[in-house]
Amino acid sequence: MSQVRTNSIVPVGGIPAGASGGGIIQVVQTNLTAAQSQSTSTTYADITNMSVSITPRSSSSKVLLMWALSFCADTTNAEMAFRLVRSSTAISINTSSGTFVTQATWGVGDAATAVNTNWNTGNWSQSFVDSPATTSSTTYKIQFASGFMQAATTLYINRSAVTSSSEGVWSTSNFIAMEVSG
Repeated sequence: MSQVRTNSIVPVGGIPAGASGGGIIQVVQTNLTAAQSQSTSTTYADITNMSVSITPRSSSSKVLLMWALSFCADTTNAEMAFRLVRSSTAISINTSSGTFVTQATWGVGDAATAVNTNWNTGNWSQSFVDSPATTSSTTYKIQFASGFMQAATTLYINRSAVTSSSEGVWSTSNFIAMEVSG
């Protein structure tokens, strides 16, 4: 079998000004297919199994992160906040401050109503390009907190809050990390 190996391919006209790299070096994925639930309060906690680890081959590489979280809450008026974390450092969060401000990557107020009162799941999809500047194994994870102003809630992943109704929707979530050449 023939093989062609190269470190890079450059267009005949050269790389456009301001552009660099862009090749996908590796892809790592976590795919959650089982339903789970998790209780929490105002302190952020890792969402069980919603993490992905990648070891960049170059310290100049970027890491493209993409995630889709299928969730439901069981408490009306409960707000939920989610954030993206690299190792133990929150990244891609709102940095504004003020009274009753919770810094997050994404959040929802009145969570149960927002996802149709316990029956249907909501979906959160987002992406972020990180520059970890390392060749060490790096773990990215999604964290969750609730109960800032109202009651804390139970977070249901890949399922609705009810199990006795034929109206409930149960689905999947995933988290993808792609190393992109810098």
